[in-house]
Amino acid sequence: MAYFDPISGLCTSLVLSPFLHPSRTARKKASSSSGFHHLSFLHHAPNTAVAASILNWPPTKEPIKMARQRYARIYSHGIAVVGIIVFISTAHLFTQTLEGADSPGCRQVFMGPSYARIRAFDESHTKFASKYSLYLYREQGKDPLPADNAAEFLDGIPALFIPGNAGSYRQVRSIAAETSNLYFDDNVGAKNYDFFSAEFNEDFSAFHGRTLLDQAEFLNEAIKYILFLYSSKPNPPKSVLLLGHSMGGIVARVMLTLPNYIEDSVQTIVTLASPHAAAPLTTDGDILRLYSAIDRFWYEGYHLPKDSIQNRRLSNVTLISITGGLLDNTLPADYTTLGFLVPESHGFTVYTTGINHVWTPVDHLAIVWCSQLRTQISRMLLEFADDKVPTKQKPLQDRMKIARRRLLTGFEDVCNQDKNIQNTSSDRAIQLVVDDSQVKFLQSHEQLRISEPTPKLIHAFDLSDQTSFSLVSSNIQSWNKFAENRRHVSVLLCNKYSKEVPTSKVFVLSDQESSDKLTYVCFDAKDDTHVIPNSKADTLRETSSGGRKQPFDAIRYNSKDLASYEYAFIFTGESEDFVAADVKPDLELVASESLSSLILGDTNIEIPSDRPLVSNIKVRGAWSSILAYRLSFDGYRGENEPFAPLLRQWKSNPYETKWHLQPTNVLLTVHGVAPFTPFKYDMKNHDQGLNLELWSVSEPSQQRLRLTLKVDIISSLRLLVLRYRLAIIAFCVAITLAVFAIQMNTFLQSKTFPGFSYALSELTSPKIFGLCCLVLSILTPLARLPTVQKILDMVDPVVLQDRNEINMSLHTDFKLNSYYLGLEENTLWFVGPLFYIIGVGIVSLTYWIMYGATILLSFIILRFSKKPNKKEINDKETIEVNSYDRNRILLFLAACFCTSIYLPYQLAYVVCCIIQAVVVVKLSCTGNRSLINYHMTVLLLMIWVLPINIPVIIVFVHNLSVDWTTPFSSHHNFLAILPIMLVVGRHANRNYLPKFEKGSAGLKVFYGYIGYFTLYCLVYGIRHTFWIHHLLNLMFCILFIQEVETNN
Repeated sequence: MAYFDPISGLCTSLVLSPFLHPSRTARKKASSSSGFHHLSFLHHAPNTAVAASILNWPPTKEPIKMARQRYARIYSHGIAVVGIIVFISTAHLFTQTLEGADSPGCRQVFMGPSYARIRAFDESHTKFASKYSLYLYREQGKDPLPADNAAEFLDGIPALFIPGNAGSYRQVRSIAAETSNLYFDDNVGAKNYDFFSAEFNEDFSAFHGRTLLDQAEFLNEAIKYILFLYSSKPNPPKSVLLLGHSMGGIVARVMLTLPNYIEDSVQTIVTLASPHAAAPLTTDGDILRLYSAIDRFWYEGYHLPKDSIQNRRLSNVTLISITGGLLDNTLPADYTTLGFLVPESHGFTVYTTGINHVWTPVDHLAIVWCSQLRTQISRMLLEFADDKVPTKQKPLQDRMKIARRRLLTGFEDVCNQDKNIQNTSSDRAIQLVVDDSQVKFLQSHEQLRISEPTPKLIHAFDLSDQTSFSLVSSNIQSWNKFAENRRHVSVLLCNKYSKEVPTSKVFVLSDQESSDKLTYVCFDAKDDTHVIPNSKADTLRETSSGGRKQPFDAIRYNSKDLASYEYAFIFTGESEDFVAADVKPDLELVASESLSSLILGDTNIEIPSDRPLVSNIKVRGAWSSILAYRLSFDGYRGENEPFAPLLRQWKSNPYETKWHLQPTNVLLTVHGVAPFTPFKYDMKNHDQGLNLELWSVSEPSQQRLRLTLKVDIISSLRLLVLRYRLAIIAFCVAITLAVFAIQMNTFLQSKTFPGFSYALSELTSPKIFGLCCLVLSILTPLARLPTVQKILDMVDPVVLQDRNEINMSLHTDFKLNSYYLGLEENTLWFVGPLFYIIGVGIVSLTYWIMYGATILLSFIILRFSKKPNKKEINDKETIEVNSYDRNRILLFLAACFCTSIYLPYQLAYVVCCIIQAVVVVKLSCTGNRSLINYHMTVLLLMIWVLPINIPVIIVFVHNLSVDWTTPFSSHHNFLAILPIMLVVGRHANRNYLPKFEKGSAGLKVFYGYIGYFTLYCLVYGIRHTFWIHHLLNLMFCILFIQEVETNN
């Protein structure tokens, strides 16, 4: 049996020795063989002397060196075990159910779907008709069906749903059904929608850039046809609303950049869990080039003159990005941000955890059907509609105002512009007449708390000071409804009466006989009321849309909002609704501890007992997206109060809000500064910290509240999975290359190619391991420096190939870290060494799995194969020598021809991997350990590059399955696979080892290239993963040239 690894060769012979029955002749052969030892376990007896020398390889008689080698092996195995444990633990944490505000809370939905395929949209309209198709959704019992009225069944505003990666046209059903239900049952909109849906036959658009372009081109032609269907109607629509899921949102953005786009045919784009900021997979260069092109187009659309084609196409487009947050296990929610491309006047990104009545994270698939979310989206779409204009959409400013009202909490700074209290028109003005005895004025330091009916008393706050007004109630009604039934709560902002302010309504609440009458001009604050979760609920799901507990109502005005008013009047009716309100200066507590302080210790924040109803705590150091934070809350909890403490975690750009009920001990995760995504960066005020807004009633006699915040390292591990899944490939390739270099260096010194495990133990020896960890730690702060980033950008081969490639942010106010691990936090220097340890563990585990599989296969082959006699061997060798060259040339030419015109070169790479695996198994039957060690390392390297090529093969096979035989317009460069084919072909025919002369130029080039290849995997490999294949191809080219020169 062949001994693949010098460390484990003896153990293998002992395990398999009961099965061996060697002959005496075989033992003679084994002992007399020169050069490499033949240790085939069926034909040769195990040579214990050789095995002993293998175990202590390289051979030495000094006990100290032997002890060092044993220690190195133990040290290496220990690091590998730790890496595997961390990897498994991280995977386990990733599969665990989240808690608190990150726990799932979507409700199931029901509908009556029906679909009609638009068969007239055929090859005469698009060349993709045989691959893609178009469907019309109809809600049974609501929408008119084509069979019912063939001429008039299209009676709404056209909308087009675009499915994502491997998505289906049927995913439109949930939102389309809810839109129909709201329109026909509640009539909340001016016009209903006709939802069309694209069928891509579950195409893998995230894997292949050309597929993404094909879909966008098809949809532009589909829009042209959809608008044609309405052309015979009066006032036909001129635009189509786009609703994209996942990669469908990227397809929607690509559509506006293509030549076949119809001007002004798209006014509104709503995307669900779409990765706008970065490609989720970087295994295809076309995807990255496409992302760079559309990002430049959209950025220039808002920064170039108005007469540019980019500005003309985008100036009236609304782009809303909705993301599910941490529950999305398909792509990082950080990738959905838009702020670096689209100004707030045209779009924004919002997390479902902050959308009113939703308040739950949503996973990648559920975002198209989540009951609470689909209701909010459908209401927003119906409010967008305007059947009177050709675009069938309201103006841009109105659409943005509707989107902010429907999707944001209302407490964001950007929502101040939408407050109705600034509208003091006469039709909103109310003349109020009351008795002086009816009004109870509260002091500025007082906090109003009402839990019993007080129908005859008006509570009032003086707004003359520079203060803010906050109010929470179980039910706030408009003044008109309150005046009718005198139930629940109503809030008016008032001034003393002046004839200069005309009023449209007069309400007299005073007694006719009273002489102390006061007259005010007031405005209703109901329109500025926003819902917040019911703080007495056990879970957020209970208080969201469809829950058993009604949410609370809240009003917040800052001093600027109140500048035009003198008083705030609070009316309570006969119902038992609670009210908590105050007028106090804003309170913001700032914890200035750095991120390193949060990691090493706790941050304690004390909140005074005389705090306002709403207080904000800013933790400047908590801004990393890859860390989780543990918050504990000590002090008053309000068990006996109608309003318990409520914590709002928030940040802007993107807009993320999480509500924490009963915040005694909660886990906080924030989508702040994230790897590989642009983030707002202010050199002077680097302020990306965590905001915690505490809503709570207070009494001066109570004790101070105490918040304790610290980093939860264990929970942070799960946050690494989605953001760094491609880092596993990059690090494992880098580690395998380093092992290969150590093996080659040892081979040149001893003329024996060592095993992979021995070289890995050398790589993880204390000195080399410490040096590697030091380098990986230093790379974190280096890779974020602007000067270093510019240098890395200039020498990046991907950028040298295409200058349009984006490695740095286009927007000057944003920063993008594309290199190494993409970290902005110097404190997280340990993440690099952590991935190094995990990589060592995974590489070691992969090697031992391949090692065991090869032993098993070779045993089966030799155990059940017939041993040929000497004459048969000679005859077979003669036939192979005569026919091999001819067959090899024919197969090689056929492979090159098919790759250049039809097959993707990735398919040829898979074949090469299979051939290399067969070579390793064949060699294991001959027992040449140096050859086995070399070919096993080459196979392991090829196996780690294999995942980079698999996605394109999946797309190719999928196209064949749907009878789409049109060749790829990319991935046909046979030079991208030629060196690999040549080297693997020679491996299959000749058992040779690479031969470099010491000090030769070829050896220096080889070592230099291995070093560059390794460094590239670390620095560029995560975001330019596809280039690793080309670097491997070039390495094989060097090996092939050296082998040819050596033979010549």
